[in-house]
Amino acid sequence: MKYDYILREWADKENLKKIYGLENMPKGAAGFWRRLKRVREEVFSVADLSKMVVDRKAESVVVHGWKLGYLCRMLAGQYHVFSVSVDGFGWKEYCFDRRLSMLCHLRAYTEDAVLAVLDDDDRRLEKIKQKLKKYLTKARPKLILTTSFRPAHIFDIILYEAARECSIPVVLLEHGFLANPLIYEYGWRKHTILAPKWFDFYWFWNENNRKIYTEIQKTEEERSFVLGYPLKPFEQYSGERNMSVLFVGDGFVFEDEIDYSKYYKMINEIYMICRRVGIPFKFKAHSPGKEAEYIKKYLLPEIEQTNDFYGELRKNYIIMGVRTSALVEAGAIGNYVIQIVFDREYIKHFVWGHTWLIDDYDSELEPLILEIMQGAVQPKKMLLNEFYQPDDLLEQFNEGLKQIDQYYPNIT
Repeated sequence: MKYDYILREWADKENLKKIYGLENMPKGAAGFWRRLKRVREEVFSVADLSKMVVDRKAESVVVHGWKLGYLCRMLAGQYHVFSVSVDGFGWKEYCFDRRLSMLCHLRAYTEDAVLAVLDDDDRRLEKIKQKLKKYLTKARPKLILTTSFRPAHIFDIILYEAARECSIPVVLLEHGFLANPLIYEYGWRKHTILAPKWFDFYWFWNENNRKIYTEIQKTEEERSFVLGYPLKPFEQYSGERNMSVLFVGDGFVFEDEIDYSKYYKMINEIYMICRRVGIPFKFKAHSPGKEAEYIKKYLLPEIEQTNDFYGELRKNYIIMGVRTSALVEAGAIGNYVIQIVFDREYIKHFVWGHTWLIDDYDSELEPLILEIMQGAVQPKKMLLNEFYQPDDLLEQFNEGLKQIDQYYPNIT
C-alpha cells in the first residue's frame, strides 16, 4: 500500500482508530446517522474548497494551522488567504476573522482519508488528492504554510503531496518553539526521516531554533528562514497579577502509560509544595480532551484546572512547566517562569535563559517560591535570540517569499 510507511513509522491501525475516535464505528440506526453526518460534512467541505476559485486578481496563500489566525489577518492586507482547517478549534482564541480570510473546513476529507488507509484503499486516497490538486491548480497559491506535521495526519500528507505535484512550495512553520515533531530527538527520531518527503522550506520563530534545527537536520540555510513569532504580539503586562502558580502542561506523546503516571505524579507533588507554602495553584492541560483519561486517573481531584491559558497568563505571576512554548510566552510579558526538569534528555534543546531551571523540585522549588513571594528576586529578562517579534509580520513574510522565489526552482 502506498501510504503503508506512514503506519509503520507512526502507529498501527488500531492506534489510528483511537487517534481519530473510530474504534467503535456504530452500526444500525446510529451508523446511518453517522454516515448522513459525514455526507453533510463532505458537502460543506466541497463548498469550502470551492472558495479557492474566487477573485483571482490578488495573489493567494494557503495557511494550515489552527493557531495562525493573527498571521492570516496580517496577510489579508495583501493576499487572498485560504485558511485550511480540519476543525474549528481555536478560531476565537487565535484571532481568526471570517471577513478577512476564507475558512475552509475539511473534516469529511480527513475522516475519509483515515478510513481509506484503514481499508487499504489507495484509490480513495488518490481521489482525494486529485480533488485537492484541482482546487490548488485554480487557486495557484504562492505557498502552503503549515504548522502541522505528524504522519498520522493522513489528510495533511495528501495535501502536501498534492501541492508538490502542482509545483507549489510547502513551508513548515514551527507550531511552537521547536515544537514540530520532525526536530525532536527525544521520542520522535523516526519522524525526522519523513520531513523532506513533504516540505521544501522551514520557517522558525527565532534564530536560535533555526540553528538547532539546521544542525540536527543538516538542512541548507537557503531552505530555512526566521519569520518570528506569528501569533498576536505580546507586550509587557503592567496590570495587577496574583501571586499564584499556573502549571502549563506539555503537548508531548509518551511511549506508555507509566510515563504519564510519572508526569502527573510530579504535578501532584508540586501542587503539594505550593499548598504547603500557601500559594494558589492551577493546572492547564495542553489537550484536555486527549488527556482526560490520564487526568481523571492520576491528577489529584482537588487541583483546580483551567482552559483559559492567555487569560490566566495575565492573572498568575508564576508560570511553571516542563518544555512548552507557553514558558516563552510567559517570559515575553514579564512573568516569573520556572522550568521543571522532567527528563534532562527530553529538554536539552528547550532550556531558556529567562527561566529558573529546577532539577530537584523536592529540595529546590520551595525556597525559590518563597524568594519570589518575598520579592527577593525579580522576573528574568528574555534573551534576544529566544524571542523575535517582528515589527511588521507581513513585511517579514514577504522577505521569506523572496527567498522561496529565489531558491525554489533549484529544488524542484
